[in-house]
Amino acid sequence: MFWKVALASALMLQGQPTDDASSGVYLSKTDGALLAQMCPRDWMPGKYDPCGAYLTGVIDGLAYGGFICIAEAVGFSQLAAMVHKHLWDHPEMWDHHVAGITLAALEPRFAYTK
Repeated sequence: MFWKVALASALMLQGQPTDDASSGVYLSKTDGALLAQMCPRDWMPGKYDPCGAYLTGVIDGLAYGGFICIAEAVGFSQLAAMVHKHLWDHPEMWDHHVAGITLAALEPRFAYTK
């Protein structure tokens, strides 16, 4: 699984992060430490919360990219809660990009198979 986490992180971070509009590239610099600030230990999925909204975008990106396959019956609140639990169970990953943390949390259950 390590190679999949590394690949997902690499794809989310292609090239050097930049805010240069002429390059057409803007990439997130969000790591687990910043996510932990947005998603405190006592977080619960709710309406209009930044933690759930951010994780929904990351999960959508991984699913669209073919890294994970989410069943229609699974809600984003459940997925975000799974990532949140993984984040707090593995603080050693806080220096990793959020895409890698999210993939590590969801890939065991929602692996994409062709």
